[in-house]
Amino acid sequence: MTSKIKGPIFILRIFLGLVFLSAGLYRAFHVERALLEFGNIVSGSLIYPLIYLVIILEIIGGLFLIFNFKTRTTTLVFFIFILLVIVESLIFSRQEIVSGFGELFFYNTNATDFFLHITYLIILSYLLAVYILK
Repeated sequence: MTSKIKGPIFILRIFLGLVFLSAGLYRAFHVERALLEFGNIVSGSLIYPLIYLVIILEIIGGLFLIFNFKTRTTTLVFFIFILLVIVESLIFSRQEIVSGFGELFFYNTNATDFFLHITYLIILSYLLAVYILK
């Protein structure tokens, strides 16, 4: 990796670290909501250990990304984690996902859309930096 794109990589790493850290902290302070969320995904006795495992993963992994510690391993773990969540969603909630696609094209003033647009902005910033520094 050239030093030209170190800046954007740094920004993306910090951003994702903050995303996962804040998600883990939010779930840690709102366990009931997290259990409801995971109840839609996992049923039975797995839900309790799973939620705490996810909280620990998100907090520790987020800190690892922020402080540039074991970033390759952490990135791989988060990649697999997100991929599994997406696959699970497609298996169990495919119909809801397809019927809700229209939401992608309308900006609503809510936390989800705001965060999503910040994510778009960060990705575009990265691409812009790569194209400018080429």
